Amino acid sequence: MDKTKTMSKKIIWVEQLSILKIFLLLPFSYLGYSIKYDNDDKQIHWSTRRLLSYLKSDRFIPFYINLTEKNDTGISLAYVHFDHLREIVCRFVDNNLKWATLTQKNMYIVYISNILYHKISFVTYVLNQKKTSKKKYVFLYNGIFNSLITSYFEDKNTKFLSLSIKNLTGVFLSMTSLFCKTTRGVSNYYLNLFKKSENLPKKDSLWIEFAPRSLMWDLLRKELFELYKNDDAKFDIVFYLDRSDTPLNDQMKKFLAKFAPIKYIDFHNHVSGGISFSHLFSALKKAKQCWANNQFYCNLLTIGYFIDINLLVSLYRKNNVKLLIQHQEASWFQAVQREALDEIGSMMLGHHWSNYVSCDYTFFNFFQNVYFSWGKITHDLVIKKNNSCELILPSGCLPSPRLNVDFAGTTEKKRSILILDSSVDNDCQHPKRTLSLFYEKIFEYIAARKNIIAYVKCKNFASINDLSSLPDGETLVALAEDLKKKNLLIFLNPIDYLPIEAAQQCEISFCYSLNSAGIISQINGHRAIHWDFIPWNKCPIYSHNMGKSIFNEIDNALDALDSFFMGDNDIGVMPKSLIKSIDYFQDFKGTKRMYEFIKDCFEFYHKQYKKDEILIRSSKRYIERNNINDSFFDTTTNLW
Repeated sequence: MDKTKTMSKKIIWVEQLSILKIFLLLPFSYLGYSIKYDNDDKQIHWSTRRLLSYLKSDRFIPFYINLTEKNDTGISLAYVHFDHLREIVCRFVDNNLKWATLTQKNMYIVYISNILYHKISFVTYVLNQKKTSKKKYVFLYNGIFNSLITSYFEDKNTKFLSLSIKNLTGVFLSMTSLFCKTTRGVSNYYLNLFKKSENLPKKDSLWIEFAPRSLMWDLLRKELFELYKNDDAKFDIVFYLDRSDTPLNDQMKKFLAKFAPIKYIDFHNHVSGGISFSHLFSALKKAKQCWANNQFYCNLLTIGYFIDINLLVSLYRKNNVKLLIQHQEASWFQAVQREALDEIGSMMLGHHWSNYVSCDYTFFNFFQNVYFSWGKITHDLVIKKNNSCELILPSGCLPSPRLNVDFAGTTEKKRSILILDSSVDNDCQHPKRTLSLFYEKIFEYIAARKNIIAYVKCKNFASINDLSSLPDGETLVALAEDLKKKNLLIFLNPIDYLPIEAAQQCEISFCYSLNSAGIISQINGHRAIHWDFIPWNKCPIYSHNMGKSIFNEIDNALDALDSFFMGDNDIGVMPKSLIKSIDYFQDFKGTKRMYEFIKDCFEFYHKQYKKDEILIRSSKRYIERNNINDSFFDTTTNLW
């Protein structure tokens, strides 16, 4: 009898295998069950792997989630996964948080979506495995929102299992953090009553989140800095540091000194924020009114939400913050910032720093009062989502690429390719295995031709050796090192060049997935080929004539490269009908437009207008100055 067929009849799928679960499931393995566990490094501890190696049981079988598979109707599991996530989370919020404002509801959607993202990708993948047992046993890792998943998916053919142990450690840490934050806030408030008045900022201020590891964000800061430095600005620009990767140490202070006269403030944990007892009791009362039945974590978050608003209000008011620009789009804390700014009559601004080409991710949201979109496609996507924006304005692409950028290469005359990848993870729509295949295929392509030099602009890899972290990484490193020795491959430091800056030095870009960086290159006149293995065929880009630019099979994409080098000038070109939908102005002056809007806002603040009036007047001036057509704001076009 075929052993694999016997093992496939009874399967328990395990989201996160642990030593305890091994002992619990070991008896089932002797009863004929196969235990299939998610082999992602984030889901299995090294000690568990060690125990498995000692057991040497062929009943414990590793697997990787693969959202590039298709369901019965031919739709990618990536889409199915996002549809499930949206339905589960939005249904919970609508049914249990009827009290919430739109911003608050969106905060919970982001918060819960981030918690459930992996769990739902795991369940989506497992339920699509129809060649295994008819009855599926799914063992979920203990989680605070598991009941949402089981009630949504469970049927007569699916049985969910879970340990009943509560996450007491997580509860304790959350409560301790909230208690410490509240105690510090109350102490700060009453201690400040006895302090001498501080030298508070005399000017109103624009605060910008300091995010050091994004080149595009870095260039935006520099462009704003140059515009501000050469202007007689009547406001301060302040970098606020609140991220784990921006500790205010001596090295950071030295770096920030380069931006003088732009100021900076340590905003970690809101250490200087204060809250009075009256405001604390008011926050607790609001939280009590917003109680969600049987959802302790939601209630804990709600308490923290209202307390954080009070802490931020005191800090923003103290520092004369009128406008704030933030960067972290998958953080629920944006909602707190937005609510605090609204309370003091100030505004949050956001800008379009990536091209959202796939679908409306629920764990991304747009909480800003004003959001600057490159063009119409993103405007319609944000409108489609449960966003909290008051206004979306077109800015065109930002920031500007540097015109004189060049990178060292071979002196021989060769045809040139820019290789562009994307962020990957084993449980997301871009798995490491497909990226490994992508590099293997393109490296073999270059090696076979010998007259092509390739530049690699990675999203996360700074050197060839970093490829070793991918499946078959040793093979990839060996291939890359051989090409490097032959002057056929050059790795670019990812923080040195924008993709568009690298693309303008090469003849064509070869892109992993429906690639944002490649699309940015195409809308600015450069060529790109995309291997869209998902495929993201619900994206508006597919409704245009992109047949010689987007390919679902990598061999077809490589054949298109050959056709390009043999003279097919239609390869990799984006139709003009699509370009304006993505990039409204096509002139890379988005930062300048954004700065002019900021200046207008401060002008009206100084004239003592209220926030709503400032928004109306500044947006009207922006629209007239930039000749923006009414069709941009038309929500009936439904590009998505």
